[in-house]
Amino acid sequence: ITRYAWRIALSGLAFASLTAATLGSTLPVIPLPVTMTNRAGVFTLCPGQPVPGVPTRAATKIFVDSASFQNGQYLAMMLFRSTGNEFVVSTNAAAGPIRGAVLLTTINALSTLGAEGYELSIAPDSVVIRAPAQAGVFYGVQSLLQLLPPQIMSLQPVNGVAWTAPCVYIQDYPRFPWRGVMLDVSRHFVDKQEVKRVLDGLALHKINRFHWHLTDDHGWRMQINSYPALTSTATTNTGAWRTGIDYGQNPAASPAWNSIGKYGGYYTQDDLREVVAYAQQRFITVVPELEFPAHCSAALVSYPLSLGCGNVGSRYNMDNINYSYTLFSLATNWMFFTNVLTEVMNVFPGQYIHCGGDEVTATGDTQWTTYAPDANQMTALGISTGGGSASIQKYQRWFTTNLTAFLRSNGRTLVGWSEIEAAGTITNAVLMEWETLAGNQTASNGQSVVMAPNGINYYQEDDANTPLNEPFF
Repeated sequence: ITRYAWRIALSGLAFASLTAATLGSTLPVIPLPVTMTNRAGVFTLCPGQPVPGVPTRAATKIFVDSASFQNGQYLAMMLFRSTGNEFVVSTNAAAGPIRGAVLLTTINALSTLGAEGYELSIAPDSVVIRAPAQAGVFYGVQSLLQLLPPQIMSLQPVNGVAWTAPCVYIQDYPRFPWRGVMLDVSRHFVDKQEVKRVLDGLALHKINRFHWHLTDDHGWRMQINSYPALTSTATTNTGAWRTGIDYGQNPAASPAWNSIGKYGGYYTQDDLREVVAYAQQRFITVVPELEFPAHCSAALVSYPLSLGCGNVGSRYNMDNINYSYTLFSLATNWMFFTNVLTEVMNVFPGQYIHCGGDEVTATGDTQWTTYAPDANQMTALGISTGGGSASIQKYQRWFTTNLTAFLRSNGRTLVGWSEIEAAGTITNAVLMEWETLAGNQTASNGQSVVMAPNGINYYQEDDANTPLNEPFF
């Protein structure tokens, strides 16, 4: 997927354990359901020849109970854009199949399926999607769409398609509560419309967490009203704009260039709220990530003297993909961290706020031990400034503990990469483990962990005989 950096949270790509019925099936339902039983026959949704430019009223109806109306509208929208048929959505309190109709209902749903589970029953003359809650109804809709011809995902009406689905009975529920994908827009920016297309793909595959990596060394992508220079357009590099596309990419590979030839972009807070609402309609929780306390060159370029460790702006380089000077001063910027996170919480309503925390020592930046405000604070905390990486990790742990407490006081939960616990467990934080089996994870019993192993943190295409065509991330 060109220009995207992806990391998949493996705490939930598979929806559930496989059964004999599942393994014996060849139907294209992703993830494979807990139970799937083939039945004879097919269900015909509508005719396959729309009249160009003339919407046709479909004979098949969509009936919903009162709770499922929004999901019914979503299904009608998805079917209309590719089939050219308008599907009427009406409320109906029926508990069972209705001839010539698709029924979405929570009536008589199995409570054992949980909030995201569902039943899908397709017969030659009817379809029933039944679930205890609306997330389950939505996932049942996704499975129905997957069972229709692939042209169902077209953005325009398609001619000559037999809009049929095989008859089947599915019962499904997720094995993991967190099923996530990360999109890194710091290295390579994509606009909100493209992000929405990503969300559509996640929804189709029943992914329920969108981890949005909004800041790093190479770009700050979120408008922060209290610190406007983070995203301002200027003749020199600022947080949202850098000189080149970098990573060996052809400059023509992306349209993300501004009028003065800088590469990048950012989202206004209204843009972000729009994406959050779009995700919520698809039962996806957005987990924003802003990097603290390293990988922050984009912020340091914008406010070098106030945010960094005493360096002038020319010391920071957003085009340096090998890192170097990339640490916030922790002794002087608590107000910056809390102001930024307050604005983040005002935009993103989800429980989890990702604060990064990775590679603080791996960047090789040791300025905390020599910059007087931080060195003095380390000493006051009883942390030696001469202990190398161990001292830096202890100082980071002190900082992350305070961030965790601040978010918790606001009803939120901090998420951080493996390295936040290099010096010990952070109570009340969620560990996102990418350094699997590296030996430095210290999650205690009962701590929530999201697995995102580094083994899948690579190119979508990887042919040793040809040049790699996507950027490292």
